[in-house]
Amino acid sequence: MSDQIKRPGIIQRSQFWDLVQQTRAFESKHRLRFFRAYFSWLSSQVTYRAPSLPEKFTVILLSFRRYRNISAIVDAVLASNIASEIIVSNNNKDIRIKSWVKSKDPIVKCLDQTEDYGPIIRYFLASQTSSDYFMSIDDDLFLFPHQIYELARGLLTEPQVIHGVWGQDIVRIPSLEPLTEEQAIAKGWIYQIEQRDCRVDIMNRAYAFCRSHAKKTISIYDDLVRQHPEQKQKYSHLSDDIFMSLSGEGKPICHNLGALLNCPSSNLPTKAISGSEIFHSFRHDLYCRLTTSSESLKLTRDFAKYFLKFSA
Repeated sequence: MSDQIKRPGIIQRSQFWDLVQQTRAFESKHRLRFFRAYFSWLSSQVTYRAPSLPEKFTVILLSFRRYRNISAIVDAVLASNIASEIIVSNNNKDIRIKSWVKSKDPIVKCLDQTEDYGPIIRYFLASQTSSDYFMSIDDDLFLFPHQIYELARGLLTEPQVIHGVWGQDIVRIPSLEPLTEEQAIAKGWIYQIEQRDCRVDIMNRAYAFCRSHAKKTISIYDDLVRQHPEQKQKYSHLSDDIFMSLSGEGKPICHNLGALLNCPSSNLPTKAISGSEIFHSFRHDLYCRLTTSSESLKLTRDFAKYFLKFSA
């Protein structure tokens, strides 16, 4: 049935039972808490009434392993009232994404890619539109309509930089040798910066950006691929958020928009790109190489700052 158009009720039940399976290992109280938040999220897609923004966005949603989540994310974007166009791009050749999107709204466009281009494709898709403002949300993050709206408003207020809700900081450890994967995981990053109004080194999972940011992201990617064609797969699949985060006129802004609802499989190695064995060390080395010329003098200071804040 994967290649047939499914009825909306079948799509919703499919996502629900998939989430039931993913939460089987949760403690009862955590499972209950998740589903309360999940049903609140679904309800918000019907009840939320967003005011109009002065500019509309093209929203780009990528689908690969979590295609059952996409339809509800589309509905949340529609409820936020920020979009003039929603592009759902599917990198999974085993399914047809239109079969998993219940909305018939004409602004929703479903694309099945001929190959797995990786997350970098979101910026190429953005460059092919006439929009000036964009948002992209990963398929393991269930943003409420009001959170989507506020994130869009944040970009319109300060369009020089990338905006999001979840980020990470790099720990710049002075070293002549690249970090091993174990070292990168242990001390290379400060992860999961959320529910804070702050600047971050790298924005993850949700991105509000402008056309100029997409253009700069593509430029960084193309330059690296020309220099190191053998690394193209890593650049396209493991690094797009790094390129995007470096495309603004300053560090990305992380917004505190309240508690974030995550898909239970967001950290599963079988579904998350971050489950790759070389993910952390490759990204640490890449970020340091891309920023060394402008930030080398900050290494010792940032290293001391990390231990003062997180090692006490």
